[in-house]
Amino acid sequence: MAVISELARGGQTMIVVTHQLGLVRAIADTVHVFAAGRRVEHGPTAAVFENPSHEHHAGVLRQLQAW
Repeated sequence: MAVISELARGGQTMIVVTHQLGLVRAIADTVHVFAAGRRVEHGPTAAVFENPSHEHHAGVLRQLQAW
């Protein structure tokens, strides 16, 4: 994660495909959420995490909060 964070701070543009939502939240300015191979949500990272518009994504975030 250190290398990715360093690149992000340096202003590099990158596409990161991951299920590690903590990493996404820490480094991404913009996020695209996919479910069943289709983009179901996108926008500024904070907005997508704080107010998910797709039920699948909202459910994943609820599960993470329960841990």
